[in-house]
Amino acid sequence: MRNELEFDYNEVTDEDDFKLMVIGGLTDDYESLQSQLEYDFEKMGSGLSLRKIKSQIRIRYSRVKVDISSTSFSGFKRRFKGSCHHCGKQGHKKENFWELKKR
Repeated sequence: MRNELEFDYNEVTDEDDFKLMVIGGLTDDYESLQSQLEYDFEKMGSGLSLRKIKSQIRIRYSRVKVDISSTSFSGFKRRFKGSCHHCGKQGHKKENFWELKKR
């Protein structure tokens, strides 16, 4: 990955710049991890290894992946594709017809 970045930007990056590019490139799903890694980098400097950054990202990714897969979509209603038996229009049922609900 580092070689690809150097090729794209035509400049050699040192280890610390590369670490900051990785940390800064994390998406919103990793916001808390990003803050923690930035803090660790400020505190430890070069002592924060790429291996540690990588392992922390992998741990967070496994949690994000589980959070997404466990999300239940049962609360969402599917739109009715048939026709109303009261007015004949498509997209709602007779029991959801707004004119009858007003009465």
